[in-house]
Amino acid sequence: MILERYVRERISELSRLFIVPTDDILAPEPEQISAFCLEFMRQGTPGFRFLYLFTLISLEAACLLRKGKRLRELDSGEGEEFLQSLYRSRWAPLRALPLLAGLPLFFSHYDREDVQKALGYDVENLRREAALREVTR
Repeated sequence: MILERYVRERISELSRLFIVPTDDILAPEPEQISAFCLEFMRQGTPGFRFLYLFTLISLEAACLLRKGKRLRELDSGEGEEFLQSLYRSRWAPLRALPLLAGLPLFFSHYDREDVQKALGYDVENLRREAALREVTR
């Protein structure tokens, strides 16, 4: 499907710009993030699917207008600068673009167990601890 391929390509490009690996943050897995985002879109209402697709297209257009390049042509420094320019925009819809586009990417990336463990977030330990504090009547 053409739309699915378009979304996969855009999400792969965005995951590289939004999730920059550091000592604590592992590199994104674009295929896993793309699959999550496609499922995220499928599970949403038709209005949400339209909004998310519109957001992806608008980000690409904003990049062309502001940088004269497509998202995939930006290096990490230019990508960071582009996203920061949107966050600092005086126009609220432009500020919302990276937020709306990035949320499912962050949900997907930080839901990975290896990323959680690298950040010191041990889900199983937290569940065991919560079970000890469970109140029964």
